[in-house]
Amino acid sequence: MGLNSNDLKLLSALVVAVFLAIPYMKGKYFSKPVKRGGAPRA
Repeated sequence: MGLNSNDLKLLSALVVAVFLAIPYMKGKYFSKPVKRGGAPRA
């Protein structure tokens, strides 16, 4: 493919960083607001 080992390391690090950031981004930007309260407790 024409990539040397440093380029391959950089590419794999970027892929890992993206996949680790996906759940964080989902939780931060796409979470529905949580309703507090609900039924009163006895």
